[in-house]
Amino acid sequence: MERPDLLLCAHGSQFHPGGERLLNFLAKELRARGFFHQVWAVFWRQEPSLRQAPFLVEAEHVFVVPAFMSQGYFAEEVVPRELGLSGPLTQWEGRWWHLCQPPGTHPRMGEAILQQVRTTLGEANPPPQETALILVGHGTERNPRSAQAVHHHVAWLRQHGPFPRVYAAFLEQEPRLEAVGLWAQEPFLIFVPFLMAEGYHVETDILERIGELSGRRVWVAPAVGTHPLMAEVILERVWQAAQRDGEELPSHPGPPARYLDTRWGQEFLAEVFSHLQREGSFLWGQVLCQREGEGFELRHRADAQKPGRELQALSWEALEDWVLYDEAGQYRPLRTAPNLRRGWLFWVPEEEELLAALETFYPGLMALAVHRGGRELPPLFFPRRDEG
Repeated sequence: MERPDLLLCAHGSQFHPGGERLLNFLAKELRARGFFHQVWAVFWRQEPSLRQAPFLVEAEHVFVVPAFMSQGYFAEEVVPRELGLSGPLTQWEGRWWHLCQPPGTHPRMGEAILQQVRTTLGEANPPPQETALILVGHGTERNPRSAQAVHHHVAWLRQHGPFPRVYAAFLEQEPRLEAVGLWAQEPFLIFVPFLMAEGYHVETDILERIGELSGRRVWVAPAVGTHPLMAEVILERVWQAAQRDGEELPSHPGPPARYLDTRWGQEFLAEVFSHLQREGSFLWGQVLCQREGEGFELRHRADAQKPGRELQALSWEALEDWVLYDEAGQYRPLRTAPNLRRGWLFWVPEEEELLAALETFYPGLMALAVHRGGRELPPLFFPRRDEG
């Protein structure tokens, strides 16, 4: 098998960037491993959307990893439905689509949970017999399998962890997290969010539901999905799916995945150079691209006439943060919305970084534009998601 494509499929949010930050970090990490032709992060509730995914991939084999902490509604119903998959292995549009198990059900998650606990406790050493570890899952009434991973890990932690009292609690099903004070009587409580990312649930919801636990010492760990082990677990899920489907993945990693190695990347770059040669600039949404020395300068189209010294020069890290928020500081889940902040300048030395920068501004849309046969930003194709 030549290098396959990898899709990381997540819920996403219209209000908080935590999930997007994590998925983009994992995609970048897995691109660098050299096992994949390309790695994409796609979402249910933001751009790039799950329904856009078939227009992004190019490899003959595509591995689909539902980036969730459990089986259930999203991993087993939403992701396959949105991608048009009929089972673990689907052939359509000339490609083989391999549906992987979600990372949260992997046995190594127990190890990740314990490491998150150790990091959170630091120098603290609560007495094991007076301490309760509470694994907080999302849960849902839509699919009973959503809670199975939490209960499985709770059983493992009781046997292998340092605290004999380990409980399960949920945000959307029984036993409810807000009732924890009624059934967990230990004076020391460690809450571990069995969630993928540091989003609204971790930063606000869990703390509000815990409320005031008078006389208790409380710790809240980071979301389990943010543990560094996650990239390795995703790779193992891909390997397991390949073995299940009778395929052999490349035994040795190649060079990191590059946008220049994709058909759409090459075609889009040719379009950029054509416009730079004819017009001296290239406009992509609200981003203006011009030649500057040996490289390329990007700025907001509204700042076209401003001297560079009046604009803020951004690093890669600053750029990745800049695109997340509008002028009012509100999160931008829809990158095609015309609310990109002004006042910045970004310079890249070569073509691969130019494509990476344009991808940062408008994820997935260069590939979609090439598929549609033009360079214009597509309309807001993102479907409205009022629930789920």
